[in-house]
Amino acid sequence: MFLKERTSVRVHCWGGLGSQLYAWALLEDLIHDFPKRKFKLVLHNSGVTKRQSDLDFLSLELPLEVVDDFSNSFRPNYGSGKKNFINKFGISKLVKFALRTLGFLATANTNHEYKKIRNWTTEIRGHYSYRTISKETLLLMKSRAERCGKSWLIDDNSDSISLDVLRVHVRLGDLLLLESKGPLSFERIYSAIEQYKTKDSNSRLIYLSSDSPEIALEYFLEKYPFDTISPIVQDPWGTIRNLSSGGTFIGTNSKISVWVAILKLNQDKASKVSLPNGSMNHIRHNVIDSSEFISLSLY
Repeated sequence: MFLKERTSVRVHCWGGLGSQLYAWALLEDLIHDFPKRKFKLVLHNSGVTKRQSDLDFLSLELPLEVVDDFSNSFRPNYGSGKKNFINKFGISKLVKFALRTLGFLATANTNHEYKKIRNWTTEIRGHYSYRTISKETLLLMKSRAERCGKSWLIDDNSDSISLDVLRVHVRLGDLLLLESKGPLSFERIYSAIEQYKTKDSNSRLIYLSSDSPEIALEYFLEKYPFDTISPIVQDPWGTIRNLSSGGTFIGTNSKISVWVAILKLNQDKASKVSLPNGSMNHIRHNVIDSSEFISLSLY
């Protein structure tokens, strides 16, 4: 009883806006399912690159803490890092296992793990990206954002428009720095774009967003000299809002791309969305039945 009344649950998050949205979605579900508990969102700026909070506006309604723990030698591990709760207090792996077994610590990366959260849980760490993101959760997020004076990520009046308007997200950025990963091949992105080319069209409008805009733009201008390439130069929130607007969306292996797909498909099942296998794997977890979206394609 003492813990329930005195201790808030700290929900930790690492990464950019895509990761932060997963943590926020988790927080909304927790607030709904554990109405007597108090929760705090803890945003860490550590990662391969330094990540800033894109959810500061939530502090108008929710306890929010930003932790400055960026280091050039950081290796993301969501719960076993040098500065985590366990090692900070010198607790052995055995005690760590016991605390998780007893429910004081939780991960909540999947629906199954979420069900293990207890009334006495005090710490939640993870990526949270393999949970179902329900329409009800999205509505809770939308309502809270608007109460905090923030326009939601997708316009209620956003239309699906001509196939000649494409919105493309190309993640390069930190993937160029990781030995274990690499950016998606431009040739694969081109093949996804070509499936939407219409015979009657001489030119298309391609809105292009990338964390390495100069590199992406150079590739696209060379490949599509007769199309109009319009770079999207906005902050992460504005980028998702732009990519979620009308038109066909083609994403890459990025949580930003996944969230654009989640938003578009939840608003309109007929939205045309193409994703590579890595992002599609998230969609299969995030959407209750992705098979019902006949316009969702894999490339």
